[in-house]
Amino acid sequence: MTREDRSFVFVGATLGLPLVAWLGAALWRYGVERPVSRGLLRVAELTPRDGVLIAALLVGALAGFLLAAWIVHRYDAQFGGAAFKRFLRGTRMVSHRGLQLRTREPGAAQVLIADTPMPTWLETLHLLVAGATGTGKTVALGQLIETILRRGDRLIIVDPNGSFLSRFFFPGDVILNPFDRRSEAWSIFNELRDAYDFKRYALSVVPKG
Repeated sequence: MTREDRSFVFVGATLGLPLVAWLGAALWRYGVERPVSRGLLRVAELTPRDGVLIAALLVGALAGFLLAAWIVHRYDAQFGGAAFKRFLRGTRMVSHRGLQLRTREPGAAQVLIADTPMPTWLETLHLLVAGATGTGKTVALGQLIETILRRGDRLIIVDPNGSFLSRFFFPGDVILNPFDRRSEAWSIFNELRDAYDFKRYALSVVPKG
């Protein structure tokens, strides 16, 4: 949501709702007088002396302010960037809630990452999760794995420190780790078939330099 969008929402809500509330109260108290323009003018003249109409304006203004604040808080991208009058191209910044609404596919069993549904057409592409220590990378990946398992899919997980194994291991899962007693039987010689394999494994154990 840009600065212009926020201004439009704020002005529209704080002016529109009081007007609607005032019109509703006027119709309730005085009905519709023909012609309508003359009737509205007469009601406008009576407003300063009519407590109901004044209360309707105040309640409408308060409701409009609260509604505008809620909309801006819920859908604001939190980063407006440089001011602009017209969007040409490039990436749009949206709020978390706005992103959820854009990526949700009704009826589809979508996986989640950071509480956001992933579009199904993106699942076969690469996913990069980057961030400093403590920013929640493991938490986000854990939610992704949990929703994938809940959907009934199978995974191959490279888990160096065993954090995902401790959370998501089920009886019958296959572990490949020579230091884990639960691991499937494995020998490096089963992986070597020609000279290239010997060289590749040797370099992985003793890198050049």
